[in-house]
Amino acid sequence: AKQQFDEASQITLPLAIMGMLAGRKYVFIGDENQLPPVTVLSDPDAAQKSIFAFLAGRGNETMLNITYRLNDALTGWPNRTFYRNELKSSQEASTRRLELSPETTPWDFALTPDAPMVFLDLCHENTTVRSHIEAETTVELVLSLLIRGVSPEEIGVVVPYRAQSRLIRSLMRRIIMEEEILRKLVVDTVERMQGQEREVVLVSFATASPKFAAQVADFLFQPQRLNVAVTRPRTKLILVGSHHMLNADQYDPEQAETMRMLRDLIDSCLVLTVPNGRLSE
Repeated sequence: AKQQFDEASQITLPLAIMGMLAGRKYVFIGDENQLPPVTVLSDPDAAQKSIFAFLAGRGNETMLNITYRLNDALTGWPNRTFYRNELKSSQEASTRRLELSPETTPWDFALTPDAPMVFLDLCHENTTVRSHIEAETTVELVLSLLIRGVSPEEIGVVVPYRAQSRLIRSLMRRIIMEEEILRKLVVDTVERMQGQEREVVLVSFATASPKFAAQVADFLFQPQRLNVAVTRPRTKLILVGSHHMLNADQYDPEQAETMRMLRDLIDSCLVLTVPNGRLSE
């Protein structure tokens, strides 16, 4: 019998071996550029690395180089950063853009389908694991998307910390009274969003304190975490954060490459500055 293992980059060796006992031939589908098992995240030296990482580089590999999710604009950054310029959008996905109804909202400048990647710089400072300004802005963007006809099940909010997800969900419950809509809207951590996709994904970094960001940079800006976050949407990615998290003076020289990667991601976006999330009249 043939056994297929999906998301093999998150399956530890012991778990893989248990599954392999039920077959004689095995196909492992995964991506070492996405998040490893949680045990490896908590202990980089743990012996329980993924079966995919264990087998990578040993031959008998085939790269699936066509994405049927990301449009051409969204494919660009992960392609050159992680996939050696070998990743391509499918013909159908490539030209796909966010479809909005004719209504108008104050946030339409950020929702425009013509800019599939947006960095919304709120310019706030000193936040750590949660940011009220980012949470309020994210909820306003979600409401605007709903007004413009995007289905709630096609909107995902990705955050690095549970504290930020709790804050965003709390604000949503105060404003959105329909339980059915709240149930369909996904607000969760990167780890829980791996393997999922949405038409629109909003990423709230929460952290705007450069000192705190430097302390947690290996977690917050981990390359695999960034890759998972920005490859969830099909047509629109909105990053919500502050340029203060990029303060280079605070970072260890060993983190320079990671910070370069984050800056390159932001440079790939349409950068919109909205100080403290307050729209001008």
